[in-house]
Order: sequence, then structure tokens, then C-alpha cells
Amino acid sequence: MILFDNVHFSIGDHPLFEGASFLVPEGARVGLIGPNGCGKTTIFNLILGNYAPDQGKVQVARGRRLSYLPQEPQFPEGSRGRAHVLESHPTLWSLLEAIQKVERQMESESDPHRLDRLVERHRQLLKQYDEEGGRDRERRVDLIFRHLGIAPAMSDRDLATLSGGEKKRVALAKIIFADAGILLLDEPLNYLDIEMVEWLEEFLLESPATLLFSSHDRYLLNRAAQYILEVRERRVFTYRGNYDAYVRQRSEEIALQQKLYEEQQEEIARELEFIRRNFYGQNASRAKSRVRKLERMEILEAPRQEDHAPQFSFSLAARGGDEVISMEEAACGFRANQPVIQDVWLNLQRRERVAILGTNGSGKTTLLRTMAGELPQLAGGVRRGARTKVGYYRQEPTEESSDRPVFEEIHDLVPKWTHLQVGNLLAAFLFRESRIRLPVKSLSGGEKARLALLRLVLSGANLLVLDEPTTHLDIPSREALEHSLEDFTETVVFVTHDRYFIERLADRFLVVENGRLRELTGGFEQYRQDLRRRREAEKQASEESRREKPKAAARRPPAGSPLPRIREEKWLQKIEALEAVLQKKHQDTARAEVYLNPEAMRRLKKEIADLEAQIAECYRVWEKNLEVGESGW
Repeated sequence: MILFDNVHFSIGDHPLFEGASFLVPEGARVGLIGPNGCGKTTIFNLILGNYAPDQGKVQVARGRRLSYLPQEPQFPEGSRGRAHVLESHPTLWSLLEAIQKVERQMESESDPHRLDRLVERHRQLLKQYDEEGGRDRERRVDLIFRHLGIAPAMSDRDLATLSGGEKKRVALAKIIFADAGILLLDEPLNYLDIEMVEWLEEFLLESPATLLFSSHDRYLLNRAAQYILEVRERRVFTYRGNYDAYVRQRSEEIALQQKLYEEQQEEIARELEFIRRNFYGQNASRAKSRVRKLERMEILEAPRQEDHAPQFSFSLAARGGDEVISMEEAACGFRANQPVIQDVWLNLQRRERVAILGTNGSGKTTLLRTMAGELPQLAGGVRRGARTKVGYYRQEPTEESSDRPVFEEIHDLVPKWTHLQVGNLLAAFLFRESRIRLPVKSLSGGEKARLALLRLVLSGANLLVLDEPTTHLDIPSREALEHSLEDFTETVVFVTHDRYFIERLADRFLVVENGRLRELTGGFEQYRQDLRRRREAEKQASEESRREKPKAAARRPPAGSPLPRIREEKWLQKIEALEAVLQKKHQDTARAEVYLNPEAMRRLKKEIADLEAQIAECYRVWEKNLEVGESGW
């Protein structure tokens, strides 16, 4: 349970909350919404105790372990991915550290008697680690990493060397693995592809934890949220149900407020007219009575107009030709001998709205950059129509890092406009007077995204190539962009993990996988069904291999820890080679040509079981040699 009771909080002279109250019930899943900058992250910090309220109180249920996922995770210096995740279970982590310490001592110990004691200590620690469920939990880490696209090479790297998206996924893996009673997630879907998003959704739906998450993803809010908390007017308003239920309730609320306001205004007008006509006449006493009535009346305000949405319009675009772009046997990438995507055949027609789907790292951005002309094709042909003008929106608007003020950057694009016209345009994109004189590089992520979209509007492009255009946009901005693209009469190609955006706009679907581009005839629902079948096949294969695994395999040392080096390098190399093959086989269970083919799936499961039996036998021999103290391998 989480309680906010009449909380007041300011940052400097800027009040964020004035009497904010809400309750997150035990075990509930609650979505937190509101425009960028309204204070959602501050709510998390108040719950965590990083900030103290100026007035009121914040309470969290006692004895419940709490895990927090920030928007931009920070890690201790020298942290490594796998170790960082395992640290969320202190008992297991201390045992694993003790095991690794003994192993290092075993490597350097030459005295036989001391070595015997170390071997026995190592065996006791491994037994305790097993009893605490250490191996099962390590397998769970592997599974979480695989679903979040964290490769083995990435999992043991220094976290400081990872990209922002990779760091976010490692932090998310730790949250999932920790099994905390309360989860606080600040924009958990950032940097996840659709496959990862849908897997995370299933985890959240099955988790017994109390969940409070902020998100601009309406699909997640619809599937996962049982309550919606909306931050507005320096308060927090609670709505029962998912996002669609919130929209209905909020619309009814505004309609009722408008009706009551209009009825009161009509009543006030009638009373004032009566007072005007009778104040000095025979009914003067009644008129004065009505004056006193009006003075006591609590005057209702008209419902506030929501002004959090920018006003997008791509009306400057000139009409393009019917043939927009064609690609024939094209190869895309950075090195001729190693293309990211090859043999691309594609023909885009005017007014098509094309969604390009695929996992992170599959080459979607490379394809978009080639279509936009930012990357030359490595082979084949790319031909753009004679009247095609391309506008490209980058996934991270890196060009928005200038030292020049926002106003000057935009005025340069429309030099004939007056200062008033430029100011009005910036205001339409929610850039207030206090922001337009700031240097571009000082803007927030959401402001830089709106600025990049404003550049796109002014470009007059009739082929919009959009790479994750909604990442930094709040819900009102996403809806405004969707409205403008629905009204756009030219061509749009986009990559996004926002499923609401896809379903609303796309009329054609392409998938990038295994270095190829293919048409998806069954639409977005077919793609999602394929993902569900793949997850189910992986889960089934994992469960069956665990049931069939010989008992000897249960005595293996913890995955990811260095094995003792006591003249057994030959066996260790063999084990490592077999485990590499085993990992590849597990990855093969996720391939469509396997999980959609029962016979191929059956063969692969047998191969996995055989490999696990071989690995178990290798470990049995390794342990036997430790027991008898043999030095020859």
C-alpha cells in the first residue's frame, strides 16, 4: 500500500503539488499519467524518501521490499550486468561471492592439505547455494536477459560501456529478478522493441507485486492498469479502470462540469436581471435578498481547456508523385562485405502508411536511413520519385544540440516570417516564452522531440520517414501527432514500439528479420500472434528440458562464476564448447521455422536433452577427479 495524504511540495519557488492525495491499494496495478514536467518522477522520489513533502505525509506499507526503475538508470562504478542483477538477492549474492573467493584461493594454493580444506569448503558453499535456489535463479537471470535482448557478451561488460537503452534493460532485468513486493516503474517501455514489451506486459500481469508505473503507452495502460492516477492542476485524481475507462470518466466529468457551469451562469443571469428590474421598485427587498444570495454563492469555474497538446499540421507538403520510392535487390549497411539487410525489394506508393516491424538490432533504422538517403545502399538500386521530398525523423534527435536559442533556430527556417508568426508557431508546439530564448541543447528530451517534429513540419516533405517518433512524447502529443498524420495526404514510413500508434495509422506492414525484409500479409495481429507462439514455444522447451535434465547436472557450479583451475583446462574447454552449442540450440527454439514445425521442434528438444546429458557427464567427471585428488586430466 502507498498513501499520499494532502501532500504539498515545491521545487524552489515552483509549487508542484498542493494538497495531492491518492491511495495505491495492496496488490493493485496503477498507471500514472500526465504531461511531461507535471511531477510524475517527483512522486516516485517522494515515495522513495529522496524528497520530503513540505506538508502532508507519504506512507509505504512496512516490511515490503521496494524496487524502483528510473527513466535514466545510474550504476556504481565498475558494475557488471549479470552481477548487478544478482545483487538484488543479497543472500545468494553473498554466497556466490564466497564461492568465487574460494575458487580464486584454490587456483593459487599449492599445499595439498590446504587445498583439500578449500575443496570441502567449496563443496559446502555449493550445497548451500543449491538449497537457496541459486541455480534456478541463475537460469531465471538467463531467461530474463534473453527476453530483454541482453546478449551474454553484454551481460558481463562494465555497465559504463553500455548505451542508454542497454543500461535501461539491465536495470529492468534487476527489477524483474528482485521479486520485490512493491514495483515503481518510470517509463518502463523506453528502449524496448515490441517483442520485449509484450513479454514485460505478461510479467506485470502475472506479478503479485503492488505496481505503480508511469507510462505514455496507452496499450500498456489499457492492459495492465486497474486504476489510473492523473496528475493535473498540482493535484492527483484517481480513476477506476484502465486508460479507456479513464478517458470515458474524464469526458463525463468535463461534460458534467460544463453543464453545471452553464446552468449556474443561466441562474446568475436570471437573478441579475431580476435585481436590475426590481432594485428600486416594489420588490426592492426581494432584489436585495437575491443580491445577498449571489454574494454567498460559490461560483463554479468553466472546465479548463486541456492545452498540453501541440498543434501539428503537415499542410506545407507539396503533392508527391504516385511512385514514391522503389528498392531493387538493395543491400543496406555500413560495410560492403557485411550488409545488415540484403536483397530488399520494395515499392512505395503515394498515401501509403507503412509500419516496419522487427526486434531491436534487426536493422530497421539502417533501412530507414537508406530510404531517406542518409546511407548509400551497398548494392542494388534505390530510386526516389521525381517529386519525392524526404523528411527524416531520427530516433534520438541528435541535431537538436545547438548552442543557439530555439527562436533563432526556427526563424532561420522561415526567414520571411515575422517575430510574432514564429512565436505563435512555437507556442503551438508548446514552447512558452520562457523556453524559446534557451539554447537548444538545454531542452528536455520531450522538447527536443517536438522541435525535431517542428522542423519536419516546416520542411514540406511528402515522404515522412519516422524512427520512433513517439519515444519522448507524452500522451497528448502522441495523439496530436496521430491526428496530423491521419490528415496527411502523402506517404509515411515509420518504426515504433507504440502499438496504439501502429494500429491507428498503419495500412501496410513490413518485417525485418534474419537480414531480410518481408511483407506481412496478416497485418499487425499476425505479427503479435507469431510473437506469442514464439514465447510459448520457448517456455515449453525450457520446462521440458528442465524436467528431462539428469540429476547429475544439478551438481554443476554456478553459471557465470569462474571454475577452479586445477589442471583440468582440457575438460573445461570441452564444457564451454558444449554450453555454447546448447545456448545456440535454445535460441533456435525462438525461430518461426522451428516453433511452427512440430517435427523440427521435437528434433531440437532431443538435441538439447543430449547436449545437457553430455555436459552433466563432463561435470560428473570433473567432480570425481576433485574428490579423489587426481591431477592428471
